[in-house]
Amino acid sequence: MAFIDGTALTVALPQLRASLGADLAAVQWVANSYTLALVAQLGGVAMAAGVGSLAASFQIGLALVAVLMTGGALTVAARR
Repeated sequence: MAFIDGTALTVALPQLRASLGADLAAVQWVANSYTLALVAQLGGVAMAAGVGSLAASFQIGLALVAVLMTGGALTVAARR
């Protein structure tokens, strides 16, 4: 999953750089911050999966990602 997130971030970097008007160093900070936030969540997710069932943890995570991605898409659509 982290590989897919990293790939999506790599694909989005040129557009992110253009829309923010940022230099390469600033975009690297954004990419590193995103990766750090992703890695920081792994401990909590692993603990939750250990306490409950793996299937329930997966379903909750999938629902959370769907809600957050929908919110992000609606935010982008509202700005246009």
